[in-house]
Formats: sequence, C-alpha cells, structure tokens
Amino acid sequence: MSKTVAGCVLVLGLAFGAGACSRSQPGSAQTDASPQASAPAPTISVPATQPSASAVPSPSQSPPADAGEDDGPYLTGRTWITCLDGFRAESKPELDLIRMGMLCGPYHGLRKLGEPVTGTLRVGETRRHTFEAKRGQCFRIFAVGERKLSRIALRASGPSSARLAETVSERSWAALGKDGAFCVDQAGAVSAELEAIEGQGAFAMQVWMLP
Repeated sequence: MSKTVAGCVLVLGLAFGAGACSRSQPGSAQTDASPQASAPAPTISVPATQPSASAVPSPSQSPPADAGEDDGPYLTGRTWITCLDGFRAESKPELDLIRMGMLCGPYHGLRKLGEPVTGTLRVGETRRHTFEAKRGQCFRIFAVGERKLSRIALRASGPSSARLAETVSERSWAALGKDGAFCVDQAGAVSAELEAIEGQGAFAMQVWMLP
C-alpha cells in the first residue's frame, strides 16, 4: 500500500472517530436540557372579592322594612274597622265592653283611660262623661248597651265645644272614631256623649287613648 493510500486511510479513520464523538455530544447536551422535576407550586391566598361601593345599596336606596299602614302608630286604617268584625253584644254591657276593648285596643297601642262609665238610658236621654286631654292626644271610645237599646249615637266634643267625632249605630254598640282614633288640637276637657235614639236599657262606655 502506498503512502498516499495509507494517508487517506488514516484521515478517514480520524474523521470517523471525530464523527462518533460529535454524535455522542448531542446526547449529553439533551440530558442537560431536559426539564428538572418541578417543585410544587406555592399556595397563593386570594382575598375574597369585596363588592364595590356602587354595588352596596345605601340606606336611602334600601326599601323600608314596612312602609305600609302597619308602620304605626296609625290613627286610621282597615284594622281599626275589622277588629270588630263578628262582634255581638250578648252578655251584660260591662262584659261586652271588655270584649270590645280587648279586640281593638291593645292591637293598636291603646290603653284604658279611667274606669268604665255605666248607667241606664231611656229614649232621648244623653249621658256625658268628661275627661282631660293634652294637645295632640288621640282617643277611641267604645260603648255597648243592652239589646233593647237598639239605636244609639256616640259623640265627642273638644275644649271649645267643637265636634271631634260622631257616629250613629243601628245596633246596641258603637266605636268612636268609627274608622280610627280621633285627636284633639288643644288641651282641655273633652266630653264623650252617649245618646239613646231608640229603646232603653243599661249601658257601659270606656275611653281608650294612645300613650
């Protein structure tokens, strides 16, 4: 073999060796570049989302709990009338008067003023009961008679004799005011009057007032 051929063989041998080395290097470089075992992600506390100021209704925007007629004290309204639905005078006037008062008084915040007024009325007779009132005070008066006292009138007059309220009942009992409490606009004596229009018999009358 000539020197030229031997030289070529040697060069080829060296080239082959170098190629083999160069092919092994990418393997080691690829290992270095492979992803490491990932560490657990840190826990991040996310604060609860707070509503914006515009999302929170202001007190003026919030509807009132109750803007109806039960936001008292109310001096008139449906319950002032319906509290006596179904009521009948069936016993002694004093006992029936207690039932009337308890049906309509406490529910509307009323309390008794003094003792009941009792007596007997004949046709055309009027019984007056006077009590003191402060300006702005409100009242309701209940009266009930025996069944034979079949038609009565119940009135209230103020310190200046002005008529505050009046009702005429075609039965033996009545409530004044008819559809709620009545109020006085000046301090002084108030007169409650019960008149027998038809019939005669015993009666009982009670004044109730708002505290």
